[in-house]
Amino acid sequence: MKRTIIAALALGVTGCPEVKPPTTAPPPKPVAPAASPSSTAGPRPAADPATDPTTLTRSWSVQTPPFLRGLAMTDAHVVVQSRTALAVLDRRGGKVLAQRETCEAPRDAVAATDDGVWLMCPEGLQAFELPKLVSGVHHELASPGRIVAFSRDRALVASDDGLVRDIELTTGAPTRSFAVGETPEALAAGPEGTFAAGRVGGDVVVYAPDGRAARVGAPTGFGVVSLRYAPDHRHLLVSAGPSLAVWQVGPEAPEEPLRFSGVREVVGARWLGPHQVATVGPDGVLVLDVRTRAVAALAGDPGGEELVAVAARGRDALCAGDRNGRVTCWAKGRPRNVAPTDAAPGARCTGTVTSLERRVLVVEAEPGAPLPEERAKVTIRRFARTTAKKRQTAVWLEVAHGRVLSVEDAKISLQLTGPVGFAPVEGPVLDEGVVVELRWRP
Repeated sequence: MKRTIIAALALGVTGCPEVKPPTTAPPPKPVAPAASPSSTAGPRPAADPATDPTTLTRSWSVQTPPFLRGLAMTDAHVVVQSRTALAVLDRRGGKVLAQRETCEAPRDAVAATDDGVWLMCPEGLQAFELPKLVSGVHHELASPGRIVAFSRDRALVASDDGLVRDIELTTGAPTRSFAVGETPEALAAGPEGTFAAGRVGGDVVVYAPDGRAARVGAPTGFGVVSLRYAPDHRHLLVSAGPSLAVWQVGPEAPEEPLRFSGVREVVGARWLGPHQVATVGPDGVLVLDVRTRAVAALAGDPGGEELVAVAARGRDALCAGDRNGRVTCWAKGRPRNVAPTDAAPGARCTGTVTSLERRVLVVEAEPGAPLPEERAKVTIRRFARTTAKKRQTAVWLEVAHGRVLSVEDAKISLQLTGPVGFAPVEGPVLDEGVVVELRWRP
């Protein structure tokens, strides 16, 4: 039994329609079977170095401000979105070209073109010029924005009022609005005004501009974390908890998606072309091929639980970032001598100091970060910026040691067990609002 990905619903809309999500999935329709790759289809053809992204080599690794939220890339630049700032790096060598403070934007709220950068703040869409991040136009939002998906000339914004608005970036005017109920967990812009919305329980609904809507697959029970259409819009990647599925899209798509053995907990994805997609998660940076179902890791992959974002420029370049602000990039060419991304052993989490009283340090950890157990011995590192020869460098400096007293939700209380060391910063080394990293041996 096969079914179509988008099924028509009679919704009779005019003007700027508000489309209600379907309460039940449309009945499946029998269609001719579509070709599906098989893991036993024979030997994989030899990789062409000119087109195979797994032949990229690691070219540089740079520390940027922590609490990384997203990455974007142009032919010349890498744009890094942290919790309350943007940074522009030279794509060839990672040199920091510009930095500026911004709003506190949600995850994956940045997009870049050769001309500039777009960032969705809760109150509006803000443009910046490259490479200096000079402020450009600002489009106010009718309701605070929570999730955004950018395409070439539009932005899909899910807001607090239960609507997803399709906004033209040139004018800031919404061309359509869709009533989706609870704010989606993820959005993906599709072809000709369509889009997909992922929900808390793993439900994915595809909306068409004329009012059609249909569910894709079955709910997984986990919130949708990553949702990405392929460049030719013939595949849709859906990641929800331990589930990763790549659905073929079209009127004769097979009922079952493509699945990749051993790929888990994907938190970010970018298509490198119509058949290959790069993902990040606990298994590091992986490249998946929807034709052969092959899974390959990039050379020099930093791996680890901290990777949260990925950006790509076709098959020519790829960058990945961890929540602590470390950005690593790969490109074509001979391998370069790149220092290890993080040579220190053990587990780690980043957070913000909320108080320091009588040598008891309280740290609010970032959402999703691993947490130490009570009585664990930790090393405390402080984030700092230093300037040498007119070049600013971001570093983590070891400043103290401690023992965990308690862990409640994301709040970690520590007893300092030695003196607080030196750091080249203004004011106290450890104080309210300071960004720190905790390291411990599991």
